Amino acid sequence: MKSGFNALISVADKSNLDKIAKYLEKINCTIISTGGTYDYLIDLNISNLKRVSEITNSDEILDGRVKTLHPIIYGGILAKRDNKKHMSEIESISGLLIDIVICNLYPFEKTLKDPSSTHQEIIEMIDIGGPTMIRASAKNYDSVLTIVDPKDYDLLLNNEIKDHNSRSSINKLITIEQRKNLASRAFQHVSYYDTLIYKYLNNNSLKTHELPSGKLVKKLRYGENPHQKAHLFQSEELGNGIINGNQLHGKEMSYNNIIDGNTAWQIVNDFNKNTCVIIKHANPCGLATSDDQVQAFQNAFDGDQVSAYGGIVAFNKTLTEETVNSMKGIFFELIIAPGYSDKALERLQKRKDLRIISMENIKYSDPEFELKTFAGGYIIQDSDTKRDSIDAWRTVTDTKPSQEEFKDLEFAWKAIRYVKSNGILLVKNQSIVGLGTGQPNRINSIEIASKVAGDKASRSILASDAFFPFADNVQLAYEIGVKSIIQPGGSIRDDEVIQLADKLNISMVFTDTRHFKH
Repeated sequence: MKSGFNALISVADKSNLDKIAKYLEKINCTIISTGGTYDYLIDLNISNLKRVSEITNSDEILDGRVKTLHPIIYGGILAKRDNKKHMSEIESISGLLIDIVICNLYPFEKTLKDPSSTHQEIIEMIDIGGPTMIRASAKNYDSVLTIVDPKDYDLLLNNEIKDHNSRSSINKLITIEQRKNLASRAFQHVSYYDTLIYKYLNNNSLKTHELPSGKLVKKLRYGENPHQKAHLFQSEELGNGIINGNQLHGKEMSYNNIIDGNTAWQIVNDFNKNTCVIIKHANPCGLATSDDQVQAFQNAFDGDQVSAYGGIVAFNKTLTEETVNSMKGIFFELIIAPGYSDKALERLQKRKDLRIISMENIKYSDPEFELKTFAGGYIIQDSDTKRDSIDAWRTVTDTKPSQEEFKDLEFAWKAIRYVKSNGILLVKNQSIVGLGTGQPNRINSIEIASKVAGDKASRSILASDAFFPFADNVQLAYEIGVKSIIQPGGSIRDDEVIQLADKLNISMVFTDTRHFKH
């Protein structure tokens, strides 16, 4: 059997390829390559470099569509090193064993996203040899090291091989568990790639009825609770949100930071004027809009100062130093904004425990669908992206909302879609003053919202995510000082609800759209 190491390299992503190639050259590893990768390595003046065709004695055919598909290549990858029959067969054809496969695939996804790409150009980005090499080497991970992500080059770069002529030395360098992990990531790499191709070719494919394909970003410290494991995946199919942002400062993002932060960014993107939201456990405990950012923050904070402690804050405009000054002495876990003035960022970075996320040039966009798992299965549904037309709303009472009340009704209806059911909001001057959420009945939610609002409930407007099943909701709203109500309507007792609202001089608007959020 031929001595020395052999590495097969074929990559579309050439990040740090120069570093790993120089390393392999240093340890006397023969590099086998072809196509664009070979040309790149030639330009680096890498020694011990051979074309695949030199190894197989077979030229590429079909304009390069067939390069590596050859028994000598795949025998060298797949041979079981402890199987005498395998070793004998390899010796009889070439004596070549391949110890390392470094491969990632044609840029199908990039080509697919390019609006100028033709169908034929997209088809040509369907890699054949690459996935085959990756699968073969990952299957034989006991003997072959498989690397698909340039970030994993450090496994080799950070280690020194003492015996450059001993194949066993590299096997000792990378543990079997590391090899197994890399093999798993290799199969995930191919699986994601194949899913993209399948969805492109399948004309009957409906995204709302398929599991999304995703790339593993990292393992989180833990999930919702310390005893739960969690892994973060990114999927281009699921819109843009907090995962696409840039962390400028602070500790690693936790599961709860990501979930709450995404909700915060989603909400502020729904408003045009300066808007601030404070999120606690995926609910907006504070939300306000204003012509002035400082005022928007102050109104959001005043909505529920107790709940705001340790919350997540998001803004839809560049954060100013003046707004940061108004936040002095208040502990927040995370701040999100599309940008930060230099002075604002400088002041915020002095807070050791604060995470700072920049969403510059990243507008929130909803995923087309949501996935809910349960014992025995899962449900995929369209996301609730319906933007209700104000023109379709109906004032169903003789009492009509004033112009100022109608502004608050608009604001409240935008906000209520983000509140967990049964959801009740009290709003005044385009700010949440009271929130009742997650209760088994709407009366409880109104009572909680009223307690939070206190005196601010007087002359407020009330939004409900679903219809009032009984008129007692209107009676309680009247008792806490509500002047106008917005709700979907649709109860069998709508007439009773409307009659009582008229009797109590409360205006009521029906939207004919429900926004449950469980």
